[in-house]
Amino acid sequence: MAAAPSGMMFENPENGQREAVTNREILWAFLLGPVYFAKKAEWLHAAIHAALILISIPLWPVGALMTLGVWVGYACAAPTILEYRCFLYPSYAADEEDSDDPWSSRHPRHKNSE
Repeated sequence: MAAAPSGMMFENPENGQREAVTNREILWAFLLGPVYFAKKAEWLHAAIHAALILISIPLWPVGALMTLGVWVGYACAAPTILEYRCFLYPSYAADEEDSDDPWSSRHPRHKNSE
């Protein structure tokens, strides 16, 4: 199996699903736009992005600048949006051995005292 790209690695302790959030998200969000957010199950952001694009297109020529701003803005915000989603459920940085993060399930306060 290939190594995960550098960046933040998150794991959902409920189902073991791992997700890496890297700066590559910017490229994919720029290339695919709202489709990328729908693929990542960020339905609200996909809908807002698509709605802003649909609203700005008929406003030619000023709408072209608005479309470009929305497209680039959402692309640059993609890593932050995905990191925020990962922090919504009880997650932890999966590539750290001993985390000092109190939200981490590997933090000593979460260990069973036996």
